[in-house]
Amino acid sequence: MQLDGSIRTTGPAELVARGLAQGAVLTAIAPFGFDFRKVEDGVADFTVRRSIGPISLTLQGTMALTETAPAFTLAIKAAHLIGGKVQVQLDLTTAPPDDDGLATLSWTGELRAQGLAGRVMAEREEQANEILRNLFIRLRDHVEGPPNVGPSASSD
Repeated sequence: MQLDGSIRTTGPAELVARGLAQGAVLTAIAPFGFDFRKVEDGVADFTVRRSIGPISLTLQGTMALTETAPAFTLAIKAAHLIGGKVQVQLDLTTAPPDDDGLATLSWTGELRAQGLAGRVMAEREEQANEILRNLFIRLRDHVEGPPNVGPSASSD
């Protein structure tokens, strides 16, 4: 499944992207059921526990952020205990502030899932980009603090 989107930031977009490699930031923005155990050298170990209807899903994996200025690569790999797996590869790019003084953090990539995880992801495919965008908004708001530049910064 294809993933893409962008958000606007009041500060350098690079600082927001780098938040993905900070344990305290990840813990603060993580959705319910996510547990980040360790972050070291840009790699985070995590466990995800989710129940969707009668299906319970536990995934263990890693999330790695690699910076190759001015871009970043985010690679997420997780496996379900009974054989399912999820892989996400995102290319993050940053753009300097525009005339409004807002920078942009954009992403494109792909999510692949197999087994039980694939079944659960397929049922939520239409929501995937919205979920990812909301995660990046939470990341931005945590790194920058609450938005104070008007509605365009919080909705873009």
